[in-house]
Amino acid sequence: PRSGNLVVRLETAATVAGSVLDSEGQPIPGASVTLDPQVLEQGSLEPTSVGGDDYQSTLTDADGSYLFDMVTPGSYRATADSRVHQPSEASTLEVRAKTRHDAVDFVLDDGAELTGLTLTEDDELLSGVRVVVGSASAISASRGRYRVRGIPPGDHLVEGRHETLPAVREEIRIEAGENSRELVFPYGLEVE
Repeated sequence: PRSGNLVVRLETAATVAGSVLDSEGQPIPGASVTLDPQVLEQGSLEPTSVGGDDYQSTLTDADGSYLFDMVTPGSYRATADSRVHQPSEASTLEVRAKTRHDAVDFVLDDGAELTGLTLTEDDELLSGVRVVVGSASAISASRGRYRVRGIPPGDHLVEGRHETLPAVREEIRIEAGENSRELVFPYGLEVE
């Protein structure tokens, strides 16, 4: 048997705190902030995600602030997003042991929005239609009106889903700001 001393080194966790604001400097409550651990693969110049369940995520408070209080030292990819804003660009954060990293702030640009009416080909207004644009969606109200927020500008597939009518799908270009589109549902059965 070998004899000798066993040395155990414990690294103390760090704290990461900051806020998520809109383009006018107003706090965004309920925004999601994620820290994704990164590693530098041998021979690579860019770090890559560790993958798995090692990431940490939290939601901002009413004042737009967030706090991670048990962060293992290392390199992280930090991002923020919200339902009604465009996601942040990823930033790399080097977390050191026993350190409080304050002012890790994000500013999210307003996402575009799509508004309009859902109606039949006979101009009957439809309520309860789910309008989906990418990962954003909304349900039309009693007078057929809908408003989908937080859409990144660009080309998108817009899909309207009604419980008894065939789905409506259209490719459209969404510009920054407010966009409008009527979704007209034909009568008949959906054929795939």
